[in-house]
Amino acid sequence: MKENQMTRQEMITDFQHFLDAHKEEVEANICQPPFDFLDDDWEEVQERSMENVVDIEKNLEYEVSELICLKCLHRWIDIYPVITPLKELECKCGAVGYAIKTGQTMPE
Repeated sequence: MKENQMTRQEMITDFQHFLDAHKEEVEANICQPPFDFLDDDWEEVQERSMENVVDIEKNLEYEVSELICLKCLHRWIDIYPVITPLKELECKCGAVGYAIKTGQTMPE
């Protein structure tokens, strides 16, 4: 163990002392607890962890459909993730939940 590292029990004790000394501020949520027990390289760890972020929408399957709004009868062509329920699609008139597919086939 590195000589500047604290044991788990020391960290817990240190944190408890902080909470006891700053009870009002902590309860009012205006004070952040000290995290001195984290590695000095914490910023480096955060930067490296962000390198592996994956855009979850990148791998979604999309659908292209002609839709019609049952409220205003506006027709439009939309592209949306296949997992999106039609009741979540919004017409340009602002109506949500009124879109249905017309059945018009779209070229691939």
